[in-house]
Amino acid sequence: EIGSFQLPNSGLDVSYSTKHFTFMPGDSASLVPDVLVEATLGDYLAGTDPVLEAILRVPLPAPGRKRDWNNGAEHVTAGKEAYRSGKYEVAIAEYRKALATVGENTLAAASLQVSMALVFGAMGRKADEQKAYEDAIRLDPNNGAALNNLAYLLAEAGKDLDRALEMAQRAQKLMKVDEVADTLGWVYLKLKQTDRAVELFRELCAKNPASATFLRHLGLALQQQGDRRGAITEFRKALAAGPSAEQREQIEQSLRECGEKVGPSGGQ
Repeated sequence: EIGSFQLPNSGLDVSYSTKHFTFMPGDSASLVPDVLVEATLGDYLAGTDPVLEAILRVPLPAPGRKRDWNNGAEHVTAGKEAYRSGKYEVAIAEYRKALATVGENTLAAASLQVSMALVFGAMGRKADEQKAYEDAIRLDPNNGAALNNLAYLLAEAGKDLDRALEMAQRAQKLMKVDEVADTLGWVYLKLKQTDRAVELFRELCAKNPASATFLRHLGLALQQQGDRRGAITEFRKALAAGPSAEQREQIEQSLRECGEKVGPSGGQ
């Protein structure tokens, strides 16, 4: 799954994936450099190359050693590994080290803020999670992952819903993925724009008939619309789709609210 090659002039070893992996909803398809150099129209008109100039400013290594081109990348890698291992405090510490390296007012810093927000979310630190997303959007107003995730976070809390709607709509324009459309539908649901929510969730379920999340959301929208039988049908489908333990508990609670009896395994 991992290939590698060596650049002929610098001698740098480059590793690359031979497969596409999505580690979390909203993963960006872009590759943000560790050191971001902004090129302006003035640079072009002046015939200067700020990227080359930045490269030439990197100090030469001691004899027999290669340049350190990573600029914090090792901390990002360590942070991701710690996050996946459930070592959340370690992950935050590594991401903060990376922030100190790339600078706190760069696009790379915006991506790091999103990574830290995910860790804070896993830790249940909602205030820190929201602040990290806010910081990411301040640094990069077109960061689709931050817009999407903050919109969902606000909708879950039932606060600032008009802003959540605006962010979800912007995120959908930036990222044409089903998870972002689901966030928009979730915001519609919280705003009581039920018909829009039902329409969007139906489209998602048609494309993803085995998604317990989308099926549950459609069931909730139908329940809000007053279609009890339709809601029960979707909740039953969601149970059959193999939801997580948390989702199963939520779905069973929704079935009870619809007047259905739910047994130990989700059956009637």
